[in-house]
Amino acid sequence: MYRLIIVDDEVSTRTGLRDYFEWSAYGIEVAGEAGNGEAGLALARSVKPHIVLTDVKMPGMNGIELAKRLREEDPGVKIVFISGYDDVEYLKSALKMDAIDYILKPINRKELASVFDKIVKLTDSEREQHDLFNHLNAKLQQSFPLLREKFLHRLLHETQWHPGELERQIEFLELSLPSESDYCAIAISVDDEEVAFERLSQREIELTGFSIQNICEEIVAKYMQGYIVEQRKGVFAGILCIRTEAETEALYEMLTELKEQLDDFLKRLMDISLSIGVGSPVRRLTELHHSYRQANDALHQKLFLGKNRLILIDQLYTREQSDFRTIRSRIDKLASMLKSADEDGMMTQLAELFDDIVRNRNMNVKSCRMTGQNLLLVASQFLMEIDAWSEELERAEEQARDSMFRLETISEMQTAVQTYYRLACRAIHDKKSKKSRNVIERIKSVMESRYHENLTISGIAEEVYLTTTYVCLIFKQETGYTLNDYLTKVRMDKAIEMLKDPASKLYDICYAIGYSEPSYFSKQFKKYTGLSPSEYRNMHGGPSDAEGQTHGKGD
Repeated sequence: MYRLIIVDDEVSTRTGLRDYFEWSAYGIEVAGEAGNGEAGLALARSVKPHIVLTDVKMPGMNGIELAKRLREEDPGVKIVFISGYDDVEYLKSALKMDAIDYILKPINRKELASVFDKIVKLTDSEREQHDLFNHLNAKLQQSFPLLREKFLHRLLHETQWHPGELERQIEFLELSLPSESDYCAIAISVDDEEVAFERLSQREIELTGFSIQNICEEIVAKYMQGYIVEQRKGVFAGILCIRTEAETEALYEMLTELKEQLDDFLKRLMDISLSIGVGSPVRRLTELHHSYRQANDALHQKLFLGKNRLILIDQLYTREQSDFRTIRSRIDKLASMLKSADEDGMMTQLAELFDDIVRNRNMNVKSCRMTGQNLLLVASQFLMEIDAWSEELERAEEQARDSMFRLETISEMQTAVQTYYRLACRAIHDKKSKKSRNVIERIKSVMESRYHENLTISGIAEEVYLTTTYVCLIFKQETGYTLNDYLTKVRMDKAIEMLKDPASKLYDICYAIGYSEPSYFSKQFKKYTGLSPSEYRNMHGGPSDAEGQTHGKGD
């Protein structure tokens, strides 16, 4: 209900207006009445009316003065003047007071209804607008933290501002960012955030982020004014306001304590670390984006320096440009080393390649990861070329490639690449060993099937389609025998087998196993067994006459 007061010096007018009009039909209640302006003002102060229906001409404080005083105290009050036909000058003054309407005496009920119908609709509309404004204002107040965070994000990234925009935003959002101050930006990032957070529930992730931000805000507040915002999951930014020389001197102490407190919290919570990058201070708030870019540049140096670090941009020396031709040359050397499966050499070459990258420290994460991918590709292509590719290697390569996009330091990338190259070396060795075994089996097969012939090393090599030098080298390397020693072994083993047959004559055995001179056969046999052929046969129960028949020729 809207509250109405009636102010008129005529009792009959007040009574008629109060009793003979259905105010409730318009949502109005008569909250009181007064006979003059002074009484009407006192009544208004008491009941706080929405509408005041007042006579223009009254003794003492007239309706014009009353309206003026009411407007001063409550600009929203609706005023309707009552006037006689002879009050034209008063009425002109009343209209200047921004009255809603006026009613002439004698009062017509229909006219009164029309006026108050208009007043109620206007008041309803204003009330709706007021309610809407209050609702939006409440929403705005609820959104203040979000609006502040959005503005601070802009402050870290925006390079240009319209004149006065920065100051208006700071004042509206009630931020303490004085113009007469230096500013420094910091970038905070959880190391390996994807891996670190994948084992946490969403609630635990949110609580971890809230705790990190809260710790940062508490530590910063101990030393200076500042704000911390979460950029995304596991990544935070800080704006530090440095107003005095003492705060400048305390900056490193604050950053050290901040790192220690965060490390302590994350260590107690789980096995997680984080790194902090710090930009150089700037003189104006509009230049904060420079400091923030430097903070991120410093943070990215963990690619070379390692994780779990506090990195100040001012501590980083000027670096030489990486010579990509040197990197390419080292990759070409690795391709050559793969042919010989020189694992030690490849590990040294990889270590030197990554040392070059770390020493220069001017490659970005993307370039480093591409270099790692290229190294994996070189090894995989060679394995495919020699037909040493396998499902195990395919899985290992896929795992290495996937991890390359998650790894944050050169050291981790080096470990991933070296691990894959070790697997590649084993596969190459296995392939070569298998190939060697096949060659050895073929060489043995030639000697075991043709031992009775006048075999030569060149003949054996020709039989297996390899060079004499390679055949000698690989056979000795794989079996421990020279070709001649192994051929002798085959022939002696065959001779031992034949000596067990009493019907076999010694000279027949000599010719059967590829010797043309029985005396040379006997010499080789004794060297092999420690016994002459006849002695060996006698020891194994052979007839002496067989020996006698051949003794002159073989022994």
